[in-house]
Amino acid sequence: MRHDLKKTLVTAGAFFIFFWFGFLDNLKGPTIPFILKDLGIGYSLMGNVLGLQYGGFFLATLAAGVLIFRFGLKKVFLGLSMLLLAGIGCAAAAPGYAPLVLGFFLTGLGLGAVEVAGNSTIVLLHPERKGKLLNLLGFFHGVGSMIVPIYAGALLSAHYSWRFTFALSLAPLTLFLIYLLAVKFPEYRREAAENIFALLKSAFTAEMIWHYLAICFYVAAEIGLAAWIIEYNYKIKGQPLFYSSLSLTLYFGLITGGRLLGSFVVDRLGHLRVLLAAALGAVVCLTLGLYGPAAVAFFLPATGFCFSIIFPTLTTSFSNICQAGIEKYLGFLFTFAGIGGMIGPWLIGLCGGWLQLGTSMSLLILYALIMLGSIAVLLGKAGNDLRVSRRSGA
Repeated sequence: MRHDLKKTLVTAGAFFIFFWFGFLDNLKGPTIPFILKDLGIGYSLMGNVLGLQYGGFFLATLAAGVLIFRFGLKKVFLGLSMLLLAGIGCAAAAPGYAPLVLGFFLTGLGLGAVEVAGNSTIVLLHPERKGKLLNLLGFFHGVGSMIVPIYAGALLSAHYSWRFTFALSLAPLTLFLIYLLAVKFPEYRREAAENIFALLKSAFTAEMIWHYLAICFYVAAEIGLAAWIIEYNYKIKGQPLFYSSLSLTLYFGLITGGRLLGSFVVDRLGHLRVLLAAALGAVVCLTLGLYGPAAVAFFLPATGFCFSIIFPTLTTSFSNICQAGIEKYLGFLFTFAGIGGMIGPWLIGLCGGWLQLGTSMSLLILYALIMLGSIAVLLGKAGNDLRVSRRSGA
């Protein structure tokens, strides 16, 4: 099998599993009320289930990069496929609380590994087009996220059980596992292994830390807005519930569409310049949407368009500074992203309990400003390095 064909087939597989990443990660939302009723558990116990799922996700993001480095992409893809099959199957068949916890934890492990393996596939196999293809990867995740409420809503409204809704996803996951077994993965350059202390030291250079900070606060803002936009528009802005819910759909739609459009421009315009413009646009949209008059309320969900290219393009920029053994370091980047995803919405809710949601939503602007500042530092450093290089060449 030719090398180019191998790369194409593996990349197609990465796009496919990223669609299911978005799908499975958001399948729990529509099914939670039915799970609670069926198993007779309360919100606190369900909260523990979701917390353990995210715990599994974090463990996988930390480990997957090193596992890819040591064992290769194919073995990690096979492993995450089996984790997802076991997790979804266990959850769908769970007769009680403990198997449900196990199922969600295994699913979290699988999804965390998908995050790292999918991005590593693009960075390792397509270094010359990684900006475009990472944005396309995010696009497929967004499509899966948008489709799942329609899918789950249709089945649950037709009186199919939540178990059946979960179990149907086992079919495409099984097909993906068979596909992986049939496809030959191309060879790519792998560096010599280093011990854990050397790895930790090399993973925290100044440039890498600014990338960690930027992606952490980006995800804090993205997930924070997604978690609270409906409640904010409904309770604080006084919008009808239908239009408040529509704002979330518009938000995710603009993120998805923006990534598709961004895939055609980010490599041409320069990664850090595009990131700075997107971050600045996000600050403006958040400020107008939160504190502007009712006539400009649409700027709040429109923030999704500015957010759209930031995650994949930050990943691209990060891979530019640590090309050797990049698969080892992506796990660190995505772990900081996960920290932002946990802290961002939690802190808004916590401050909303002390003060008011209308006040605590201003944290979104703070998150975006920290992200903007981090990107500005990276752009400034890149400019300084270029000037030094030119003087040296002269």
